[in-house]
Amino acid sequence: MQLPVIPSRSEPDPATLIRAAHRAHAILARVVNEETTLDAATVFVDSDRPNDPIANTATDTRIPDALDAAAAVDQIVNHFRDSGTNCHSVLTSDDPCPSDLAAALEQAGFRLARFQLNLLDRFKPPANPCAGLQTIPARAAYSQLTGLLIARAEEEFPHHRAAAADIAATWIDQLDEPRYEAFLGRIDGQPAGLTGVLTLGQIGVIQPPFTHRDHRRKGVAAALLAQTLDHCARAQLEQVIIEAPENCPAQPLYESLGFRPLTTTTRFLRQTQP
Repeated sequence: MQLPVIPSRSEPDPATLIRAAHRAHAILARVVNEETTLDAATVFVDSDRPNDPIANTATDTRIPDALDAAAAVDQIVNHFRDSGTNCHSVLTSDDPCPSDLAAALEQAGFRLARFQLNLLDRFKPPANPCAGLQTIPARAAYSQLTGLLIARAEEEFPHHRAAAADIAATWIDQLDEPRYEAFLGRIDGQPAGLTGVLTLGQIGVIQPPFTHRDHRRKGVAAALLAQTLDHCARAQLEQVIIEAPENCPAQPLYESLGFRPLTTTTRFLRQTQP
């Protein structure tokens, strides 16, 4: 399938796209809980889902004038503790994170994680289209979609059922975000995979695809991404990005479809994850 070229009048600098990726993270966290603005960060807390790293996160983390780095991190950690949960991930307002703030986060039990931010240059259709894949708006098959999200969470957290349940519930709730368009792939009527895009002005932030284990190595992820990029082209988005953990096995797939590595982003993850 040949897609129209997504117009690009100018390429924003990497910092602009990093901010877009961070904003997407905050928007999807906001769907499931109310945000609180602290001196040191904007935080999202859900004590009903204490094992969920999506719902319990800090963004725009910074060192305010009245605090040093250690006190800023203490403010965040104590806010979550007082709310009956833990902060699972931290995104800083500056990327890369200032060294003193990074040291304070590591001292508080967080580890640095690096991610590759990829920018779409020009879409390249999949070399081997997935035969028999039907792609539909995900909300049109809500029960199948929720079952797929539960299966994904259970696969990612096989030894922590409570975490899997919390994360699946959050993914399901995020479908209420109107700027997020999700696509469900089905083979023989059964759910095979999922991906989507969050639209922020003229920037599309792709959510990494998931393929059910029964349908891997069939080109499902590539076909779903192609459908999502078609949606982005029709919306005339100027830039499309996708973020992936450093050394992610899917990175060659993204590059085969026309993405190129743009820059590295960072976040801090709680050392003891579910």
